[in-house]
Parts: sequence; structure tokens; C-alpha cells
Amino acid sequence: GELRIVDINIASGKLLKEGLIGFFRDDHNRSYFMAVNLNHGADMSADNAARTITLQIQENGSVSRINRSTGKAEPVAVCNGAISLNLPGGTGDLYRFE
Repeated sequence: GELRIVDINIASGKLLKEGLIGFFRDDHNRSYFMAVNLNHGADMSADNAARTITLQIQENGSVSRINRSTGKAEPVAVCNGAISLNLPGGTGDLYRFE
């Protein structure tokens, strides 16, 4: 795993907490991760299946979200060493450690 993430919490109104975190490095050795909300179903909308994934990161860490339309990095707010990612059901976003 990536040493910059020290804890993961997936908020859920049910007992099932379905999420996936994958780690990557690009050709320039920059660290990325993808957070995915695996919660989905035929009778659920993406909004109804939404989850918040909270990642506690190491001190002085910063993270950017890669915009899926533009490919540009957008800073993510870090509050008390944590970032909260709100993901609709069945979707994921790519993030980069800065």
C-alpha cells in the first residue's frame, strides 16, 4: 500500500461498506491512487448509492484530484489531516499525491 495513507473509512448507512483503493506510479514516479465506490445495483441510482470515503493522510501531505474531463489536477481540501471523497455509486476518481 501507499505509506501516505494511514487510515481509510467508508461511510455507509448499511452494514456493507464497499470501496476499493488502487495505487499507481506514472512514468515520472509520481504517486497516484484511485478511489472507487463499488456500491451499485439495478434498482439504485448513482446518487442513492453514494458513499463518502475518508482517508487519513500523513502530516503535511497534499492531494489533487485529476479532473476526468480536462486531465488537470485540482487541489483537494485537507482538514485535520484527512480528505473526504464523495463518490456516486459505481464511480471512481483518480488522485495524485503532491
